[in-house]
Amino acid sequence: MFWGEGASGSVKAGYLFLLLLLSAVMFSGCAFTPQKLYYVFGGLPKDDFLQHKEIKNIYFEKNGSDFAENVAKIYENDKRQIELTHGFEFRKEHAVFLCVTKECYDKYAIVTGAGAETHYSGDIILNGRKIIAENRVESILTHELSHAIWFENGVGCMPRWWEEGLAVLTSSGGGAEMTSVEEATKSIKAGKVFEPIDASSCRVFFGGDLSKKYGISWSMYYRQSEMFVKFLKERDGAAFKMTLRSLKENKNIYKSIVNSYGKSVQQLWSEWIESVKNSNLSKESNRQNT
Repeated sequence: MFWGEGASGSVKAGYLFLLLLLSAVMFSGCAFTPQKLYYVFGGLPKDDFLQHKEIKNIYFEKNGSDFAENVAKIYENDKRQIELTHGFEFRKEHAVFLCVTKECYDKYAIVTGAGAETHYSGDIILNGRKIIAENRVESILTHELSHAIWFENGVGCMPRWWEEGLAVLTSSGGGAEMTSVEEATKSIKAGKVFEPIDASSCRVFFGGDLSKKYGISWSMYYRQSEMFVKFLKERDGAAFKMTLRSLKENKNIYKSIVNSYGKSVQQLWSEWIESVKNSNLSKESNRQNT
């Protein structure tokens, strides 16, 4: 999860986002501190962590060596998976910080109850205490790497449905494990479904819980978003690849989809809703899980 534009993005955009962020903090009563805001933009303090001997961009909390070894074993494969599914390579290594205690994660993360974050700086922080117990280390790391590859290319503040839907899809369900496709399908048929008109992911944290807006859980929101993004991919694979290339250049998912599919996001979303409502529940579940 999380939002932001990579350090390589526009400085002007970065300052604008910082201004919006500070304003949101002042007027929302959020428990942010200047130190945490610095972490978002300036990066986490590497000196507070131990560095992995082989994978130099992995930093871990004291007593977290086992967690670090686990992440080191899967890191390269997870990174390659993101490069293959997104159609372009990482241009740099992103620092991955590993916490194994509540105190560590609460100190450095913005949303302390989550399993992971990717910050505006490009840093990734994993909540080992949560995702190890839930057996979600690999899927969550891959999910966060999806965010990181966009941020480093200056593509930030994307609509939450696209940003999270793509990350869930390319991580084989990472972030949406608590909600099955079958459950999401039932929710959609009952009229409880997100709409692709959300505010950008940069503002969503301060703008309230989007899932509540639609009467669904965050896990349900992530799963439905993944289903829509997968629908786009399966509807026209060539157009989907074109969308990814276009997005990297023009930084706007709505324009990229129109240019690639010849239809608006709203039109395609309506087609997806209709296809889900007309689908056989068991077949849909089996198709999504293959």
